[in-house]
Amino acid sequence: MPMTIRPVTRRSFLQMTAAGAGALMASRLWADVRPLTDANRFALFSDTHINADPLTISRRCNMADQLNTAVRQVLALDATPAAVLINGDCAHQTGEAGDYVQLLKLTAPLSNGGLPVCCALGNHDQRDRFWQADRTNGDRAGSQRLAEDRQMLLIKSPHANWIVLDTLDVPRAVPGRVGEAQLRLLERTLDDPRHASTPTLIMMHHNPEPTADPAATQPAKGVIGVLDTKPLFDVLLRRKHVKAVFFGHTHKWERSAIEGMHLVNLPAIGYPFAETQPTGWIDFRIAEKGAKGTLVCIDPKFPKAGETIDLAWR
Repeated sequence: MPMTIRPVTRRSFLQMTAAGAGALMASRLWADVRPLTDANRFALFSDTHINADPLTISRRCNMADQLNTAVRQVLALDATPAAVLINGDCAHQTGEAGDYVQLLKLTAPLSNGGLPVCCALGNHDQRDRFWQADRTNGDRAGSQRLAEDRQMLLIKSPHANWIVLDTLDVPRAVPGRVGEAQLRLLERTLDDPRHASTPTLIMMHHNPEPTADPAATQPAKGVIGVLDTKPLFDVLLRRKHVKAVFFGHTHKWERSAIEGMHLVNLPAIGYPFAETQPTGWIDFRIAEKGAKGTLVCIDPKFPKAGETIDLAWR
């Protein structure tokens, strides 16, 4: 259920175009950008885990300080990204109203500086409270609301489209799900002649879980990701213009591929699960035939800081 926080220094950063009856709306983020904005550059955040109390510490990390650092790093870039995408688990544990108020405060320097911020949901988020923050401070523009309050968002940039999925299934339950309605909308969007020849990047909070049984009433032990990964990948792999899937949830920086489709596990900003994993975000630049992602660590001295991945499109 993406929420887009509009920049406050421009009259409007979006031009909305309908993608057809029953389909989602498209956000043209490059249509009204300020000077020195790179329309093919995106800052990819995940797992911010912000608590209403900015002094809260988890796993020896102060999540508010971590996000503050990431925001400053984005604002210090030589060219402004087209948008910041926060890939779920925006809130710390149970998605309290105050968590989202604090998140909006911490990301205000981005929106005040003219940067759109798109927030998706993870298993630690709560839909109703998230919607309240949306109604008060954000914007649903660009999203199509689906059954069970799910939404998906299409973001168009010069070299590729982003589709942000909503994989929150049951709040506080670890696994996620795309859901039948969203899956059908995803198919229609990918097959739309206006999008079918454009490289497409999928973003979702939960990690793929190819061994999960989508029909199971209870997930198997150890299954933490997208329960309906099999039908999702059936849709994605057959459409060669889908080039990569980005996800968080595991607090891990990792890259793999399946049938030439890249799988990129985004690091957490809030805190790592393992000391060998970084906290940080990805400075992601899209080109005509591929993309490059650079790991920006909260701690610039972390051994993996500056590590890059080069993604060639299949």
